[in-house]
Amino acid sequence: MEEISLDNLNPQGELMKQQEDVECMLTLHTLGWGHKRIAKELGIRKNTVKKYLKQKGGVI
Repeated sequence: MEEISLDNLNPQGELMKQQEDVECMLTLHTLGWGHKRIAKELGIRKNTVKKYLKQKGGVI
């Protein structure tokens, strides 16, 4: 299990996703997967997927 530290929190106090998770989101998005489907596959909220895709320059 991943250890939670203050280094893993963003300025809003939310736990940031690992780079591997973000890369997976981007890959699935480029394959045509929707936010809801990506979120379900990764076990996260669809708004989290939207946020990370927007930050990484993904098309929303």
